[in-house]
Amino acid sequence: MQSFTKETINSLIEWSFATASHTGAHITRFAMYQTLRDALAAFDSPTKKALAISHSAQFGREVLGIREAQFTSVNYPESNILSLDFPDETFDFCISDQVLEHVQGNPFDAVLETARVIKIGSYICHTTCFINGVHGHPSDFWRFTPEALKLIAECSGCDVLDVGGWGNKEAWALIDAGFRFQPIPLDPNHPLHSIATRNDPEWPIVVWVIARKRDRIAVSDTGAQLAKALERIAKIERSRSWKITSPLRLLAKLVGMARGK
Repeated sequence: MQSFTKETINSLIEWSFATASHTGAHITRFAMYQTLRDALAAFDSPTKKALAISHSAQFGREVLGIREAQFTSVNYPESNILSLDFPDETFDFCISDQVLEHVQGNPFDAVLETARVIKIGSYICHTTCFINGVHGHPSDFWRFTPEALKLIAECSGCDVLDVGGWGNKEAWALIDAGFRFQPIPLDPNHPLHSIATRNDPEWPIVVWVIARKRDRIAVSDTGAQLAKALERIAKIERSRSWKITSPLRLLAKLVGMARGK
């Protein structure tokens, strides 16, 4: 039996897209935007302020549900996510949509900078990509797994509320055939909708993180770090002929008492 030609298959896909009456975002955004729909709406109010980085305000309003807060938008190259020209704790939200892969510098510093400009207890949201072709706007430097975004957010002094990714091999077949920017049908019975929502965790095309800025000093974290430091000091002390000075011994004893030891 003769197989379908590539041209026939592409014609069938085009017809399938054309017959859809209601559509949403294109394939690399569709499932992610559904997952993030109104994710920050509960924290929105007219008294709050949001910072949108590199044309991300629409994402903030229409996807994340930040519809009442006052938006400030900054765009590259006039503004750089590595050095935002705002005082500490200015905003209640800081968001970027498909920006981090383009940062010409350390992405840890970029997310830390977005955390710097939000208030304690406020929120950052960043989306970016993992499996994706090289693309400019103006340059392309990085790729991220969900675990990487979680690590970066936590290292920036934030508690992660949601982290995830979406992608599958079938979606890449559609993209490779030239249908990347076709809007996806909203009908859940449509085969293209099925491809756009099926997720294979080992093939994430897009990834995201939402995190909340914690207090400057988390007591539990500080206690753990101090305990580790004291354990290292004790190890050094045991390996040397000289002893640590008495004030440090007293501090160790007090910390031990505070921890119930």
